[in-house]
Amino acid sequence: MCSPNKVRCFNCFEWFDKKKQKIRQCKECGDFKCPYCKACMCNLNEKEKKIIMAMIHTYENYINKNYDFSVHKKVEKKIKQS
Repeated sequence: MCSPNKVRCFNCFEWFDKKKQKIRQCKECGDFKCPYCKACMCNLNEKEKKIIMAMIHTYENYINKNYDFSVHKKVEKKIKQS
C-alpha cells in the first residue's frame, strides 16, 4: 500500500519490512497484512479507513507520483458512498 519498505501496522504498531518479509497485499483493501497480528485495513472501522486513505493519498502523492491507487479501489468506493 505505500512506497516505504518499512511500515508500521495500524493495529499492533509493530514495524515490518514489506520486501524482506515478503508480505502479501490484502485482495479486499489493498493494504499489506501485518506478519505479527495479520491485520490490514479491513480491521479498521469506516472512519479510521477514511483517515488512513487520506494519509496514503497525501504522502504517496508527495513521495511517489506514480503510485497505483487502484489497489485501494474497493475501500475508496465504500468511503465515497458513505
